[in-house]
Parts: sequence; C-alpha cells; structure tokens
Amino acid sequence: MILWLWGIIMTTAAASWMTVNDTVMGGVSSSQVYPTGDGFTFSGVVSTENNGGFASVRKDISKQEFRESSGISIQGEGDSLSYQVVVWMRGYGPRLYYRHVFYPTGTTQFLSYEDFEAISYGRRVQAPPLYQMLDQAYAIGILVGGGYEGEFQLDIQDISLEPYIVEQPSQEMVDSITAAIEKGVPAFNEGNPRKCARIYEDVLTEFLTQDVPVVYKRRFQAVLETAKTVEDPITRAWLFRHALDTVLRLDAISKQ
Repeated sequence: MILWLWGIIMTTAAASWMTVNDTVMGGVSSSQVYPTGDGFTFSGVVSTENNGGFASVRKDISKQEFRESSGISIQGEGDSLSYQVVVWMRGYGPRLYYRHVFYPTGTTQFLSYEDFEAISYGRRVQAPPLYQMLDQAYAIGILVGGGYEGEFQLDIQDISLEPYIVEQPSQEMVDSITAAIEKGVPAFNEGNPRKCARIYEDVLTEFLTQDVPVVYKRRFQAVLETAKTVEDPITRAWLFRHALDTVLRLDAISKQ
C-alpha cells in the first residue's frame, strides 16, 4: 500500500549556494564555494577577531519543500572538524536557528528533523522541535565555527531534503520494532542507554539483511552511519529510536 509520495531533492550545484560569514557582524572570517563534479567544495578560514568566529554556506528552500521532507541527507568528506548542518528560520534572524552536528565521514548520513536542536546566538534554547516549525524555515546550509580558528575544507558530494517514506511497513517489521522497544525502554530507564542503543541498533542492522522496501533500507543505513559519528549513548539511543518510531507512525497512519 502506498501512503504518499512527497519530497523534492535539492540541487547540489555550487551556483545555487551562497556564503554568509561573520563579516555581516564585523568579523573577518572568509569562505568560498566552488563546483567539484556533481557536488561542491566549501572552504575558507575562520577567525574570532572582532567578535567573529563563523563561516557558512546556505541555500534557500521553499516552504513546500520543507513541508514534504522529514530530514536532510548529506554525504561529505574533508578534515577532522565537526560542522553544523543548519536550518535557518524566517523572521528570526540570528535569534533562532536549528542545527545538527555533522562529521564528514564520506558516507551518506540522514539527519532527522527530530534530532536538530534550537540555537540562539550560539546557545541552546527552549523552542518547539524543528518538525513543528517547518513553515518558518527558509534555508539550509553548513556552518563551521563554535570556537574553532583556522583553515577548513569540506567536499560535499550530496546534500538533499529527504522525502517521507512512502511504503507501508510489513507486519513483521512492526512486530520486530515493537519487541525491540519493549526491551530497550526498560534498559534506558534503568540507566543503561548503551544497552538500549545496542538493542535498537541490532534490529536496524537486521533489517538491512531482510526483504524490506529499499526506501527503508536506505534510511536505516544512513541512520546507522550517522550513529558512527556519535559517542554519547543517550544520543545514539534516540537516533535509533526516532528511526524505529517513524515506521510505527506510518503503520498507524495506514490503519486509520
């Protein structure tokens, strides 16, 4: 059964991206973006002089595209720095944006809107989750800063809005996920998030060897790759749990 088919993949062409650095606030950081095959390279120098300290590249996205997506897929490689994948909000300026830490490993990573954190002037703030604020979103991009000073270079092979999963999950998938959650939740609540994360990771990994729709395998593989860049077991557990909950939500919708 097909539930819906939404999602528009963004172009990765360098011409569609623009740099925005701390020079807009008096800083002296610099960056540039130029094409490399199917993708682009984002590079430059970050300086904290004059109260600066960031460089970024961004692309405007329509409200409809945001509404029809569930997160961002990104594939890139470069130095050992941590970058931020950012969603900027219309009407808030620097007062509010959402970010997700990204380590360029060369593999495709899926960053769910559920896992982005709200930021204002570089600090975490209390705000509705990003998936509830998509009508206010207007651009996505990549930012380097956070106290770092020096040169950077990031080669992006692909960055795209990830469409909603469109195929109804099988009952076998739902049963496996339900069983994993029934084991994982007590472990998490007992103060063992590492064990919880391992339970969720095992079921996602098992799905990759089974006859499940390709769209699910692609999403699960990207989530597993993203988790390789995360050391905190609580964060890892929630990354996996969000992926599993997506399947259960689709199952519930199909039965309404």
